[in-house]
Amino acid sequence: METLLTFPQELLLGAIALLDAIPDGARAALAAIFLILILRHFEARIPSFEIQYGQSFRKSALVALVLIPAFVWLVPASRMTVYVEELEHTDAGMHAFWITLLIVWMAGVLSALAALIRAQLRMRAEMDALPAIDDEKLSSRLGHWQRRLGLEKTVRLVEVPGTEPRFLTSSDLVAFPAAARHWPGNLQDVIMIVSLAHLKRRHRRWHRFGWMVSCVYWPVPWVQRLAENHNPQKHHTPDELAETSYRDRLGYDRALRQLAQRLEPPGRGTSG
Repeated sequence: METLLTFPQELLLGAIALLDAIPDGARAALAAIFLILILRHFEARIPSFEIQYGQSFRKSALVALVLIPAFVWLVPASRMTVYVEELEHTDAGMHAFWITLLIVWMAGVLSALAALIRAQLRMRAEMDALPAIDDEKLSSRLGHWQRRLGLEKTVRLVEVPGTEPRFLTSSDLVAFPAAARHWPGNLQDVIMIVSLAHLKRRHRRWHRFGWMVSCVYWPVPWVQRLAENHNPQKHHTPDELAETSYRDRLGYDRALRQLAQRLEPPGRGTSG
């Protein structure tokens, strides 16, 4: 009976001893694993139509995935102090298992970062090579929407091939699809407004930050999906800032629907 009563205490002391025996970095990794499980649980329960709420949650999740494990790793004195009679002495050195695990993880991080940097450089070179749009009417409308949004920085209008807008390609460019030059004026305005709203809110920085976090968590596919789902370009949905600058909610929503229809792949939305 006495053994049964002391079992929870022995179990707790054993868990404390086990946690105390692992390196601070491994303890931070353990905290990251528990954090991923919690965040994934709540992220899966966000309704698909709650775009703004989902974006805010993903921003908070990306920040938490960096700050909380870093705090556990770099501030080991923050751990709860539990007074016990005596714990077994542990070797202060790092076991070969943890060293191997650290080397594998660091190799994956460096490889992922190198791939990300190469992709960013390719995109930068591609954007620098795009021709500027020499259209007085489009340039005038771009300046009008800049003033309406309160965006004072210099923004250039360039032409990209195809029909798909590119909203997160540069911090000082509006990438205008070549096909959109022949679209109705309201659709052209929506492309400009949404692009300028992304620049105003610095969404490109958040997108970059998300991919950097995904490099750190390269063994976890869910973090990659979290960073990708944070990409505002995936969602052709009403944006409060863009909608306010348009000053016609119904017209803005109608233009967004028309834009989504034009961007649909051939054959979709026609059945049923």
